[in-house]
Amino acid sequence: MTVIVRGLEVRGFRGLREARIEGFTTLNIFVGRNNSGKSSVLEAIFVALDPDGGLRYVIRRRGWFGLGSVEAIFYSGLKEKSVRLVAELSDGTKQIVTIKPDMPYVEDLGALQAHGLNVDELYALYVEASGKVVRKLRLYVDGTGRTHGIILQHVSAPIHRVFFIDWNRVYTHGTPEAVYSDAIKVGGESAKRFIVEAIRKRYGEVEDILPLHSFNRWVLYLVFREGSTPYYVVGDGVRYALMYLMLISVYTDAVGLLEEPELHTHPGLMEVVASAIVRSCIERGNQIFLSTHSIELLKYILQEAMKQGLKDDQLRVYRLSLENGVLTSETYTLSEAYEAVEELGWDLRR
Repeated sequence: MTVIVRGLEVRGFRGLREARIEGFTTLNIFVGRNNSGKSSVLEAIFVALDPDGGLRYVIRRRGWFGLGSVEAIFYSGLKEKSVRLVAELSDGTKQIVTIKPDMPYVEDLGALQAHGLNVDELYALYVEASGKVVRKLRLYVDGTGRTHGIILQHVSAPIHRVFFIDWNRVYTHGTPEAVYSDAIKVGGESAKRFIVEAIRKRYGEVEDILPLHSFNRWVLYLVFREGSTPYYVVGDGVRYALMYLMLISVYTDAVGLLEEPELHTHPGLMEVVASAIVRSCIERGNQIFLSTHSIELLKYILQEAMKQGLKDDQLRVYRLSLENGVLTSETYTLSEAYEAVEELGWDLRR
């Protein structure tokens, strides 16, 4: 099981004026009330490990409302707009990313126009990363949300594999057939087995998932003992869960960032997703960070972690709170969280 990120420091990002969380392990769960910083922590890890692609996604993922969407990555209470993210890695090194507003450069305008950006309405960001990923770039965003980066310095170095799955990515990553293709292309037979075994946990009659040729196109089907059903006509919860399972099965030895996996999911399917999350750590070697508002999902994850043999120090529950931009957290090991939720009936979200 992979542990890449051990700690995180944040300054001036989103609603976080200051934040520091330590002791990350294999499976990390963030709980707390709305606006307690859960999503911002996930986004901060994403940008720290993928300064270019992560930042582009984070700018747009909460909804596009013009160039104010770019401005919103900066904490509004600071005199100087500046973001500093520090990911403390398991090998003792640090990945540091700083982000500041910049001015558009005349020499960049031709390249921006060639990439279809509206040069009359631009927001420029200067991004600098040091550590295993070394990069300097100017990231331009126009009023429609299109982006283009001008690389100023890039040093070849190991790139941390990191993926972010939220409701938006589940529905916009691509067609189910494309997601299935990616899963099999990257993960091979082990990814296929991972998906089918996970869905069987709730629907034991499922034999396979396959693209079948139908009316001159390939369509993803769930294959049962007595026949098959197109992905598109099963229930919303099953479709969401299946897309989630396919996306999470693509990656091995990576950092996974999962926002509210419980969305649109019946409690029975939550158990399927919870099992897959734990298996993603154990079988595919991923380090997982997830946020949730669901006490049901939290219970299922804790139960699956116990059942599948995660050690006490391989799961942490962080109860986050935010006051005047300063993030604080209370930390629970697997056994402490299990006792609090299962035996004491304590809702850790409060």
